[in-house]
Amino acid sequence: MVNFFRWTGLAVSSLLVIAGSGCSTGPTPLTPAQVARHIDSLLVATKNQARWIVVDVAEYGPAYGVSPATVVVTTRSGPHNWHGYMWRYVLPLISTPDSVHAFVAWSDNSLTDVLWAEEVFPPDSQPIISVSLVTNDTVSVTDSAATLTAALASTGGDCVLASGLTTYTEPPQAGRCALATFTGSFAGTFPAATAEFQTVSIASQSFVGIWSK
Repeated sequence: MVNFFRWTGLAVSSLLVIAGSGCSTGPTPLTPAQVARHIDSLLVATKNQARWIVVDVAEYGPAYGVSPATVVVTTRSGPHNWHGYMWRYVLPLISTPDSVHAFVAWSDNSLTDVLWAEEVFPPDSQPIISVSLVTNDTVSVTDSAATLTAALASTGGDCVLASGLTTYTEPPQAGRCALATFTGSFAGTFPAATAEFQTVSIASQSFVGIWSK
């Protein structure tokens, strides 16, 4: 099942997670199903809760057919070519739901570094952006400031669940789920992080992803 659609701590806290140090080489290209099954194996092996959450989110897109594309993530040492995706969904436990925009990006096939952010648009209130930082798979630090932009550009074919997964075994808990493209950006500061990750940004660029409602 898609764990963050349950609206437990994940969608409420709207996290950004980064683990480890920046890698500029990017992961080896794989099919969505191959990526999903590989990340699923990492998830099964993961015991640390902070690490488990971010690996779970990274698996979601590939599990439903997204082929992760290049995301240029800039840290103190400069721009790095990561892979990732963006998604848009509705808040499932609110009587008049609005949307959530989010993205996840990772540096390599081991998910050494992972960037995750959400912006929640609840009814009758201001958007909520919350972020946190996980380094070396264990240390969690909250941010001081962050901005996130996301806009749906187009939708395509329906999501198709990959086979052979332990975590995701059913369609998303929503209506239609479709592959999509977005435009988005991110900027965040992390004073308590190591120097490499005290500022993290993604200039406005295209994202592949999922649209669901």
